[in-house]
Amino acid sequence: LTVLQLTLVAQDYHRAAEQLDICEEALKMCDTQDALESWAYFHLLHSLYNLRVGKHVDLKKSLGCAQKKIYALRQSQVVAKLIPPDFLEVLHCLLVSIYFRLSGDFRDEKSKVLEAHSMIKKRSVLMSSNYNDAVSKPFYITLTFLVVESEIISSLTRGNIKEAMSNIMRIANMVHRYPETLVGLESSVYLLMGSVNILCGNHGSAEKHMKLALDSSSDDYQSNLAKLQMCLICLENDMLSTSEAADRIQELSVSFKEEERGYPAFLLCEVALALAQEDVGGAKKIVQDLIARANHKGDRQLLALGLVEYAKVLVLEGDTTLSKQVVDSAKGLATHLQHLPTLLHVLTFSNQNMRQEEVLPIVLQKWKKTVATGITNIAETKCDEIMQGLVK
Repeated sequence: LTVLQLTLVAQDYHRAAEQLDICEEALKMCDTQDALESWAYFHLLHSLYNLRVGKHVDLKKSLGCAQKKIYALRQSQVVAKLIPPDFLEVLHCLLVSIYFRLSGDFRDEKSKVLEAHSMIKKRSVLMSSNYNDAVSKPFYITLTFLVVESEIISSLTRGNIKEAMSNIMRIANMVHRYPETLVGLESSVYLLMGSVNILCGNHGSAEKHMKLALDSSSDDYQSNLAKLQMCLICLENDMLSTSEAADRIQELSVSFKEEERGYPAFLLCEVALALAQEDVGGAKKIVQDLIARANHKGDRQLLALGLVEYAKVLVLEGDTTLSKQVVDSAKGLATHLQHLPTLLHVLTFSNQNMRQEEVLPIVLQKWKKTVATGITNIAETKCDEIMQGLVK
């Protein structure tokens, strides 16, 4: 199990897949009752693996298995030797909430997040009066950070900037308060600030925060996400020449392997480059691969974005009928997921290329009124506060 955890940290997913089989066989040789704790942790690590490689269906199965083992551990008289059952439960709640978010089920996601916070709060009270519990305090601090981080991503998905900013300030203060415990997670704050600025259309500030994320990251996974975000920002806003873009994408190709969840997002960069080079045929092949992979992995947010790119290709080929059908599919998917940034992206493309979106001006006006007005100043002010807190 330790080797499995290390391979996941190292992003060696091929070896992690092999180690999963080794762990499962080893656990089968153990006494069922005594191995409940290890089984529960195994299924949680398996869930993390499925999340990282984008196996949405398998993620649901492994989370179900983890829940059964955690419940059995609670009901048994076996004393946990390595990991407290409530720690396993909080981690399970976090992973289930992410599953719900990826499914567009925000009500159930919120329920699981509240459940996780409740269990952490209960454990915090116990830790304040018990030394043995206090030893495990850093693990619960880290879990709190990860739960709030997931809440922020959910807020950004739904376009709730104010809620996202409030929670970004919260985790920034946590990094400032517990620097030794949360070492290495500073980059997450910068990544999320970059995402806020992307959503607000402030691409210069977004790029600045992505660079800060790169400079402060000791985690290859976080670094690769920052590089990918920066590449997409530059490609979407014509901030790179085609040769510079090609160099960036070549660098990214080393970081994003085919088995990883982020690989379809990397393909978005390749599609953008092919279109910039006027290689419509090449772009079509890449985007069809992107759609197939996103669909197979169950990543419906990327699937919606891939459909928009496919529609662009079809428009360039002159097939406006099929393009409209593809755009309608992307709209329906983004609406179902309640992913506002993607929906706005789809509507904008439709309006620019098909002139049929009477609803777009209304949507954009509402967006500007409720979110975008003054948001740049708000984001920059909050960012300065965060930066000062982290530097201190």
